[in-house]
Amino acid sequence: MRAWVLVFAHMAFHWRRTVILVGCLVIGCLVPLVLSQVMPAVQRQLERRARETPVVFGSQGGSLELVLHALYFRPSQASPLKFGRWQAFQQAGFERCVPLHVRFQAGDFPIVGTHLEYFSLRGRELQHGEAFGRLGDCVIGSEVARELELGVGDTLISSPRSFLNIAADYPLQLRIVGVLQPSSSADDEAVFVDLKTTWVIENLGHGHTEVATSNDPNLVLERSREGTVASAAVLPYTVVTDENLASFHFHGDMADFPITAIVLLDDRKRTQDLCAGLALKQNDLQVVFAPDAIRELLDVLLQVQNLLVAVSAFVGSATVLLFALVIGLSIQIRQQEMETLFKLGASRGLTMTMYGLEIFSIAALAYLFAQLLSWLIAWLWSAELYRWLLGL
Repeated sequence: MRAWVLVFAHMAFHWRRTVILVGCLVIGCLVPLVLSQVMPAVQRQLERRARETPVVFGSQGGSLELVLHALYFRPSQASPLKFGRWQAFQQAGFERCVPLHVRFQAGDFPIVGTHLEYFSLRGRELQHGEAFGRLGDCVIGSEVARELELGVGDTLISSPRSFLNIAADYPLQLRIVGVLQPSSSADDEAVFVDLKTTWVIENLGHGHTEVATSNDPNLVLERSREGTVASAAVLPYTVVTDENLASFHFHGDMADFPITAIVLLDDRKRTQDLCAGLALKQNDLQVVFAPDAIRELLDVLLQVQNLLVAVSAFVGSATVLLFALVIGLSIQIRQQEMETLFKLGASRGLTMTMYGLEIFSIAALAYLFAQLLSWLIAWLWSAELYRWLLGL
């Protein structure tokens, strides 16, 4: 007991040295502790998402890129598919195949063009509002609603892919009609619309202003008995309303319109094999089993984790050497103090016990603070770490 009192008194008196030693040890073991808490959660989320989406179809290209695009709505450089590919799956009886069109964003959040079956097959429920039912309507994920502070009745503007050529995809105002319940998945950070809405953004469909009945002097150059002469200011609508909805139309055959991926949301192995077999007959269609691609991604993440742990071990070794140096110098400086204790009747064993208790106390404090800090980092920034790991 006397040794503990002397040790804590010494550590409190030399608190600057104690704080520096504890801080150095915390830094040395923080990264492995954070990874040990984050990586299992990342693995569970990746594997769960892959099980929910067992098969992905897309254009020829990188299999992992296609899976990350279809499961996590990450940008893809692959060529789009034709909508007719999905129609062929439907005609073959694969009703749990869902098309995706993910080429645009609203700020930092992807706009996902799909069908309403996407929500029912994934088991997604609405927290507020209703599902989209017309052009220009959207349903947003819970994180989109939280970060942008938006809700039912508010609006979002799609972002042009290139500010140098805004005519390539004209911005469209989206009306929020529903908010999804949190699902701890990529759906929380997406804006869902009907496929036709994404085709409007891509300028495959548009509406026109009725200038004959318009009172806007900027749109009308001249009125006469023969008709109305419109100015060059008549542009496709960027807002879809109940009044102009009927004016929107599409040019061309919808079977040739683009989609970026098709996902099969069916956990039956036989259905997966049959659907994959049908897709393999098409030379331009790539079939990827998501669990296999995710296992490859986890192998890469494991290698990254091992690399970070190795670097941390190197830093930790240097920290331990510094710690040993400081303790050694402290022992030399305290020689006279220990001699005084010995003359007062303290045993040689007490002095060694004090050194041991001081080392143990500093190491224990460092471990406790590192555990607390790693838990706090994992709790506050788990989503950011998750995105960072997926972006490697």
